[in-house]
Amino acid sequence: MSSVIKISDMPQTQTSIRQNQLLMDFMQMSGDARNAEQDAALAMATTKESLLENSLKGSLLVKTG
Repeated sequence: MSSVIKISDMPQTQTSIRQNQLLMDFMQMSGDARNAEQDAALAMATTKESLLENSLKGSLLVKTG
């Protein structure tokens, strides 16, 4: 009769717990950095879009008087 041990039942060493924590921290930081980068890109695109809209509105006003 063989006993089957699940991986989830195996004890973790302090080193493996720390490694997992560091990995989770790294993933969180990289995700936060990616989100900040995307937010900045969206803000810049929105600003450019607003400037373009205002420029086009100004051109229409000048043409139509």
